[in-house]
Amino acid sequence: MTGAAAGSILPIADSHNDLLLACMHRRERGAADPFGDDWLPGLRAGGVVFQVLPIFTEEQFVGEGALRRTLEIIALAREIAAVHRSDVAIVQNAADIDPIIDSGRIALLIAIEGAEPVGSSISMFETLHRLGVRMASLTWNRRTMLADGTAESWRPCWPRCGPAPRATPGGASPSSMSNPMSHAEALVSVRNVSKRFGATQALGVGCSSRIRQGVQASDLGF
Repeated sequence: MTGAAAGSILPIADSHNDLLLACMHRRERGAADPFGDDWLPGLRAGGVVFQVLPIFTEEQFVGEGALRRTLEIIALAREIAAVHRSDVAIVQNAADIDPIIDSGRIALLIAIEGAEPVGSSISMFETLHRLGVRMASLTWNRRTMLADGTAESWRPCWPRCGPAPRATPGGASPSSMSNPMSHAEALVSVRNVSKRFGATQALGVGCSSRIRQGVQASDLGF
């Protein structure tokens, strides 16, 4: 079966795996190739053909360190793709997905989980896009300059946020989500990602032409 492990019923699109952070931690502790040693064999054995790689800002890097840390991890993702070019490739646009999978490689999509690296500079989304980021969520648990967090008592995240929103189930404010699901991913520049692809951490759904859709992109508000 092209792009999936033998015996797999369906190829797998995994919409959230923190393996980039894990690889960075292992690299900082002296491991030469943590992706090849720890992650690639499992992805192959599990039949994964499409993998979203979120970059989360850890607590010690919140603030001025967020962007620097994100750039370091993007560089690591590109190094992984270069070293393992026969096994993986980074998705730049929608047209890349099927050819990568058809070649027997795993398609990797770089994402940011929470907008800490952007801060209050919306133009940074364009910069991150040029570096290969194709998905972003505006917030994770903590408040960012673009959205409230899931566990925050409400106060404006922007000076011009307007009146306090009504409470919603689970205590999160409407501004903390891009749709009514916790951790829903907001796709940045969707036209440059894929018209046939939708992914959320909440649903764990990813699809290209060969992967059975459990939800239509229109259902997620794209």
